[in-house]
Amino acid sequence: MEAVLADAAGGREILARLLEIYRVTAPGWDPTDAYFHVKKPEPLPSNQAPKWAQQHLQAMLSLARAVNNAEMKSMLGAPITVQVTRGAVPPPADEGPDMQIYELATDFIGSLTPVESDALLLAEAIYSMACDYFLQHHILWPLYRRSASVDEPFKPYFDLWKHGAACRFADPTRVLVYLPS
Repeated sequence: MEAVLADAAGGREILARLLEIYRVTAPGWDPTDAYFHVKKPEPLPSNQAPKWAQQHLQAMLSLARAVNNAEMKSMLGAPITVQVTRGAVPPPADEGPDMQIYELATDFIGSLTPVESDALLLAEAIYSMACDYFLQHHILWPLYRRSASVDEPFKPYFDLWKHGAACRFADPTRVLVYLPS
């Protein structure tokens, strides 16, 4: 990857983000793994998880403001309770707030003009690492930052992910942060 990204615009920063993915997924990696999963996460103090979850929600509110999505501005601007739980992270729902946030992120990224870079040719491969568009957005963010009015909106999501944690809406006013058992 170093050689591939060496001359690409944003390549060094993208490489650093990819290497961080490799670093946190290497422990417990098995050659039969189809995707990059955090199997042996670094310990995460339980009081840090709600902070990152709140930062993630605030970042998504910033995206809603940037694309002027009234429904998401209303939902994410209202008080949302964050609760920490332990156990396996359920898949995102096919409808409801989790899907709305996915669509919001897609609309936001689609509204930006990335820096021209050969690294964009890797977008689908980067997505396929973990089948996660939020990770893809985090890794490729250096190419989008110049045209955005928000700063690093996918970093709180990544901070949770690299510790094996994730947010899921229980309902529009309550988010569960799943920590590894």
